[in-house]
Amino acid sequence: MQDIIQRVRSLLAVLVLLSFLLDAKGFSEDRLILGPFDNKGILYQDIDKIAVLLKKDELRLNYFKNDRRGKLLTFTIPLEELLAFLAPRLNEEAKIEILVDEE
Repeated sequence: MQDIIQRVRSLLAVLVLLSFLLDAKGFSEDRLILGPFDNKGILYQDIDKIAVLLKKDELRLNYFKNDRRGKLLTFTIPLEELLAFLAPRLNEEAKIEILVDEE
């Protein structure tokens, strides 16, 4: 019986770790978090340009820092919420380009 309980605990621990690894990217108050092991992230003030591709049910966001393209991030939030969140946090020289996929 103890062996079964230990296996269930191990399985649950693996599932918790897996859920963390799959869902640990996105926005924080002062930086863009790129992955589960990214302890620094990218400060919004360091971003030169953001390109957003509008698809049917998702947004694909790509940022540029020092003329280098960063990691592509996919979100399912409305464009208005994304722009309202980013506008006060980016530096004044940063550009936001919005592309629409009409397929």
